[in-house]
Amino acid sequence: MYNEELENLIELALADGVLTEKEKAVLFKKAKILGVDKDEFEMVLEGKLHLKQQEDTAKSKKTQKSEIAYKCPNCGEPLRSFELICSACGQEIIGINENKYVKQLVDKLEKLSTSLDNEGDPKYDDDYISRIISNFPIPNTREDLISFLYFIGPKAKYHSSIDPGLINAWRIKFEEVGYKLSFMIKDPKDKIQLEAYVNDILKVNFFQRFWYGMPGTKLMLFILLGIILFFYLLHLTIKYNW
Repeated sequence: MYNEELENLIELALADGVLTEKEKAVLFKKAKILGVDKDEFEMVLEGKLHLKQQEDTAKSKKTQKSEIAYKCPNCGEPLRSFELICSACGQEIIGINENKYVKQLVDKLEKLSTSLDNEGDPKYDDDYISRIISNFPIPNTREDLISFLYFIGPKAKYHSSIDPGLINAWRIKFEEVGYKLSFMIKDPKDKIQLEAYVNDILKVNFFQRFWYGMPGTKLMLFILLGIILFFYLLHLTIKYNW
């Protein structure tokens, strides 16, 4: 509309949504040099300022809505964008198991489990199931990622009754989802909450690191115990002339 230099000055002056008297004086001085009518320029400037303030207000409301989008239906506690489970009362806010990605994976694993029960096909072993988990696509939206993360979390914890290969597959998928979600969460408090949750799931003690983290650990341990037992019995045989 005006000279490019004047337009740039207007843009810079209105960048923060506030027009100070000093900025206004500079703009009017420049407009006068360029021969722009004072009344016309004042009207245009006020209009641009109004539009900028409206835009900033809309962005602010959108940010606030995304940060605290709803309240817990059970206790009324305000919930942040990362929370699917109320930190105050433990109420599940969104049906995690109803998420389409979670349902797809559950259905796939249940069909595989049914096939194993009925046919006992040896190709559907724990390694095969681990590959199913590893190759399953990660969601793209924040809500889907959060639901998926909460679903995988309990399965990513080390447990003696679950095959280590399966646990590691869940842990790798859990890390992938957490990593992708971290780029979608902008609020620092939500990022801290996410990091704390991921770290809590992935933490391991010395025994877990030894037992689950090394391939063939169980076999090595049993062989070692067998050797110790053999030499102990040999020692008793020699000592007591058995």
